[in-house]
Amino acid sequence: MSATNHKAGGFILTTTYSAGTSKESSTDSVLYSGLLALCHDEGIKSLDVEIVQYPNDSNGLTAVAKSRLEFQDGRRFGEIGDANKGNVKPNIAPHFIRMAATRAKARAMRDAVNIAVVCEEELEVLSPHAKREFMEEKVRFLRWVTDWRRSQDVEPSEGMRTPDWIVAAVKHLFGADTIENRDQLSALGDAIERGDYDPSSGERIPETTAAKL
Repeated sequence: MSATNHKAGGFILTTTYSAGTSKESSTDSVLYSGLLALCHDEGIKSLDVEIVQYPNDSNGLTAVAKSRLEFQDGRRFGEIGDANKGNVKPNIAPHFIRMAATRAKARAMRDAVNIAVVCEEELEVLSPHAKREFMEEKVRFLRWVTDWRRSQDVEPSEGMRTPDWIVAAVKHLFGADTIENRDQLSALGDAIERGDYDPSSGERIPETTAAKL
């Protein structure tokens, strides 16, 4: 499938933003998954990333990553991606390194397939499309946690409801009331699978106790 067909297939989005006023702005962006699909169609060989600067107080908490993209035919591309509190969404602030790596890879892929618009992950605001996708992931996670609790002989309908259970677990893990991003979703899922949380109360099980289970 050609790059043109992929683009026409909906990998480039036009998102309209509104700040609650009569003025609106539109931004074109391309999905990371779309870029990756295009590169696989063209014969991607490898896509590597290296962190060249870790965030600290002396550099304004700025993470910088460098990517290297190579195709089977020998073509090579490379780019730089950066992330700091001034160019990411507030909920991404704890994950500068991962965002810098994602941006570096996305920019190299955009050069390789000749797409000029930014990748959605490069935008500083969360688009309606990304919000919708994340909400769908949270719904799937809720169902997964419900099934997991039942596998532990806990029936959510007879005790603490699963949404309340997740809130309790999130407070223990992140000190927050809700899951703000995919990294937190993944971290909580890993903690549940390790047996870190009580399936009835959502409270964290002490390591000594968890090790015996």
